[in-house]
Amino acid sequence: MPASLDLLSGIDLAEAEAIQQSAGLAEPGNIHINGYLIRGQDLTLLVDTGTGGRNNVGGQLRANLAALGVCPDDVDAVLLTHCHPDHIGGLLDAEGNPVYRQAKLYLHPLEAEYWRDDEKQRGANERGKLNFRLARQTLEAYAPNLRFFSQREITAGILPVWLPGHTPGHTGFRIDADDKSLLIWGDIVHYPHIQSAQPSAAILFDHIPFGSHDYPPARQRPLFYYPPFIAGQPGRDPLRAVPLWAGKTPQRHVFAVFPQRNTVVLHQLFRHQRRAFSAQVFRGSADKALVRRKLNAVHAGVAQLADKNHQIPFVQRGPVRVIGERQFHFKAFMLRGVFPQQRRNIVVAKPQRGQHPQLASHLLPPVVQGRLQPGQFGEDLLRPAQQQRTFIVSHHRRPAMPADWMTTLDTPFLLIEKSKYLGNIERLYSRVDALGSEVRPHLKTLRSIEAARFLLKQSDSPATVSTLAEAEAFAAAGYTNLLYAVGIAPHKLPRAAALMAKGVNLHILLDSEPQSTAVAEYGQAHGVAFSVFIEVDCDGHRGGLPPHSEALLTLARIIEASGSTLTGLLAHAGESYNCRTEDAILAAARAECAAIKTAGEHLRAQGYACPVLSVGATPTAHFADDLAGIHEVRAGVFTTFDLVMKNVGVCRLEDIAISVVATVIGHNREKGWVFIDAGWMALSRDRGTAAQSQDYGYGQVCSLEGSPYENLLVTTTNQEHGIIALPDSSVLAVDDFPVGSRVRILPNHACATAAMHQQYQVLSEDGQGHEVWQRILGW
Repeated sequence: MPASLDLLSGIDLAEAEAIQQSAGLAEPGNIHINGYLIRGQDLTLLVDTGTGGRNNVGGQLRANLAALGVCPDDVDAVLLTHCHPDHIGGLLDAEGNPVYRQAKLYLHPLEAEYWRDDEKQRGANERGKLNFRLARQTLEAYAPNLRFFSQREITAGILPVWLPGHTPGHTGFRIDADDKSLLIWGDIVHYPHIQSAQPSAAILFDHIPFGSHDYPPARQRPLFYYPPFIAGQPGRDPLRAVPLWAGKTPQRHVFAVFPQRNTVVLHQLFRHQRRAFSAQVFRGSADKALVRRKLNAVHAGVAQLADKNHQIPFVQRGPVRVIGERQFHFKAFMLRGVFPQQRRNIVVAKPQRGQHPQLASHLLPPVVQGRLQPGQFGEDLLRPAQQQRTFIVSHHRRPAMPADWMTTLDTPFLLIEKSKYLGNIERLYSRVDALGSEVRPHLKTLRSIEAARFLLKQSDSPATVSTLAEAEAFAAAGYTNLLYAVGIAPHKLPRAAALMAKGVNLHILLDSEPQSTAVAEYGQAHGVAFSVFIEVDCDGHRGGLPPHSEALLTLARIIEASGSTLTGLLAHAGESYNCRTEDAILAAARAECAAIKTAGEHLRAQGYACPVLSVGATPTAHFADDLAGIHEVRAGVFTTFDLVMKNVGVCRLEDIAISVVATVIGHNREKGWVFIDAGWMALSRDRGTAAQSQDYGYGQVCSLEGSPYENLLVTTTNQEHGIIALPDSSVLAVDDFPVGSRVRILPNHACATAAMHQQYQVLSEDGQGHEVWQRILGW
């Protein structure tokens, strides 16, 4: 639609025209109305729906979708950045009926609250009242399918990112695939050439998000992800978020924003948030003296803040040297497409190795919580440069600083991040439910009653265990539907029978004639009718019988002749752990389902009912595309994930919910070694990543906050010692890990590492609270 500089606020018209002319533009051009189609393996999603042709603007979305072979009923969900007419106009037809009748409608809860507020509608101008009427009509029409964002992924690889200001619930969407990310940022920017040069410029803000008395308390606000945040005067100028990001997933950054026009001083942090290893000045100038003066001003301001007792990240200054000029594309992964000065130089200043600015262990209290306080930066950025504060923003969903108890609890200890744990559960359960099957979670990874309560909603919810000790403990806790998924040893039949006598619906597993004979003989001798699953070999990985095997019929005949029941068949696609591509995992999932269906048909053709077909492995559970005829899906390590699963491609590094917290206990400076108090007794000897695409040694080293150190691994373990060997390429030094400091280690194999601990320390969803979950021990 036509654009006009008159729509802008926060900038003089003359200045806007000057910036436009310097960019080589005579007119502002048009403001584009965009919708985005996202197609995945299982879902078809739309982000926004345009105007729907209202006021003779736009209205091409449905025709464009049709050209792609997509009809409205094919759309599974519509994700709304916000509820302005040019984003929701296409949701209703001319008669006011929903266009996307099968789709769920997702938006931020604050967005719905705002447009449903009678007082705000009464206070709106005439144009605003029209917007309110359309928003309310739309939300009412989609009420049965209305869904609200949380801080978790909407579906695998799509994360809502709250970017308030344009409207209260204005939301972007981060889309992750492989090692790349894309941010759909909605109406953050309307005039790129002007707003990137002068970020305070804005258009059509509906409210003042910071400094407002009715703004929600900090604990209700999600993390802010994309820097820098530029604010104006509270109560007059709105907060703006200008994401400087395109392409690969960015590293963490600290931004110090100063009032000088067109100047942003950026301190880029290494992933662990402990050292700032470079400082870059982006200004349309190659004047090295000016760059040095700017850097000096930054450090002088920081020093004055330190003198005034402000809690800020930087308390020391390292020597700075200018290492040369680079064209604009020097940091193209972060800046391409955002700034208009494509041909101007950037001067990069970098502290020498080992002399980096020190990041203090205390941060601004609002940042410690991962939130911004109302009015904080709107007021702060109007102060003189020397009185401003530096702040941290991260795209990761974790607190900026660890909870106090994590710094005092004796080490080593095993840490579970509850928010990730619950997010991983939700991801798989929703996926399997959408495919028409049910999850029978394998509880073997954590073997904890407290952990299982988030997996088993009812006492008879199906569960899988790997030991009878687990079965006995879960039965004592009231859970009654348990599958013991290890081939039964004859001497364990009395324990299984004792559980059944207590009312537990225990299913046992076998795959050989000696086992079935032992079960039949024990059952007949003691009057016990066992519920039996037969294991089917779907990929030659381990045990089980071939799908067409005559032995299947033999076992079924022995079981049923003894008075026991053939409840079902079980398959485990263990070879999927060796897959290297998504296509390979999908093929493994299809082969697993095909094998067990074939075996089921083989038995049913001979008159055996075999009512349950059970498949399961964490990789295939996340990639199966057709579960028709499959009654249940088993998976275990999906709750926490680990480095093996990351290498297979089932999860991202940031999805791993389990780690071991360890303390630095010494150094070997000559060899560049750091010693920690977590050896193989805490981490396990598992080297599951050794044969994979990326070898993580005995675990990936992270800061206590949870940020991975690039290429830093536990390379050697003794019984109670772990050795972190700093590679020659590392920007870190031994002194970056003083004795007494703490690190976290992501494990290769979560099950093996969890088995080394009798209990788990659980970081609550708010990033501060503490729970303890006990592990069930023994066999």
